Amino acid sequence: NCYNTSVEGLSIYLSLDGSALLLNKGNSGARRMLIYNTAAAATSIAIVATTNSFCFLENCLVAGFGGAALQISIYTFGLVCCGNTFVKNAYGIRYESDSVWGKFGYFHNNVCAGNGVNWPTIAADIERASHNAGEFGDATWDKTGGTAVVVATTDFSSWGTSSFSVTDDFRPASASSPQVDTGVEYYGALIYDIADAERPNYNNGGAEAFDVGCYEFDHGYGNHPITATLTLTGLSVGSDVVVRSAGTSTILASVDQVTGSTWEYTYGATHSVDIDVIKPGLVLVPFRNLALTASDSSLPVSQQLDRNYQ
Repeated sequence: NCYNTSVEGLSIYLSLDGSALLLNKGNSGARRMLIYNTAAAATSIAIVATTNSFCFLENCLVAGFGGAALQISIYTFGLVCCGNTFVKNAYGIRYESDSVWGKFGYFHNNVCAGNGVNWPTIAADIERASHNAGEFGDATWDKTGGTAVVVATTDFSSWGTSSFSVTDDFRPASASSPQVDTGVEYYGALIYDIADAERPNYNNGGAEAFDVGCYEFDHGYGNHPITATLTLTGLSVGSDVVVRSAGTSTILASVDQVTGSTWEYTYGATHSVDIDVIKPGLVLVPFRNLALTASDSSLPVSQQLDRNYQ
């Protein structure tokens, strides 16, 4: 209930009636949350988006509520609801009142399945809705050229008893599940799913795309290959640079007599290196066991005169 506030990575278990989360102030919201309930009453509602501006709900899993996973009030402006999975609730998404006026927002890559009612009639005010998933026969939200995805309970890894239980596993069942690689990348999309998996997951076939729902299917190839550069700065013109695998004599890259004051080492995986900067008349500059990250970085080099050089 505060402006500019977000919660992320928490689990909320509600065994009573009421609401677990209220999106009520501008630029506030929740990401990568597990919210579940065992209360059967219709007054148990996971998330209420009320009169607010530009709130967000991303990569969350909501299950087991006797009311709605997400209840939207009127005068709800700029809501961003993307990459969520709403399952085994009385309603996936529900409006607070019969009036569908004033429900503005953006809805992408959401799954509503196995609820009493998955998707209500889309409000005319919704600005964008695409690549959402529902069951066969649902009026899954699709607007402005978007695409709807059809899922069944068999498209999840494990779908237990009718109520939410510990046997449920709402990840995609396989690489061929309809929610895999069928999502859309939207502005500001999170790069990790609810379980910290890279999104989109690396597909060695080269067809990576966001999955629909809060889980990204693991194709088994690890994270995307990186391309990062370490830039040595402040070099004396004419220096030699040698990069070796840390603690070994294996040369990974080298240059004889750099022509400027900088030199770049580009690599495709994080690793540790030893670096020597050499120039006659100057003291050898060694760097040992330098850990390279997945991001570009720079390394300043300070070379001193070698008083023993003749």
